[in-house]
Amino acid sequence: MTIRFPNETSFEPEAIDAMGQAYERLLNDLGLTDRNDPLTTIVAKEIVKVASRGARDPAEIRVKVLAALDASKRSSGSFAYRS
Repeated sequence: MTIRFPNETSFEPEAIDAMGQAYERLLNDLGLTDRNDPLTTIVAKEIVKVASRGARDPAEIRVKVLAALDASKRSSGSFAYRS
């Protein structure tokens, strides 16, 4: 089954699995235990951005998302989602 996102990006099951693994690891890395924390949405959106560029390895996705979050934090002083 392919999951289609609103921006017309679709992901195959293997990509979805990699994204899920990266998401769980990132939440752990960032100490996010409350799934209602707005940062969890930012993390998820960054994962979709990275995966839509072709990343399929959970470790690669994780590293790229952490880099994006770090860049966002450095430029704004806090985490801010940039679409």
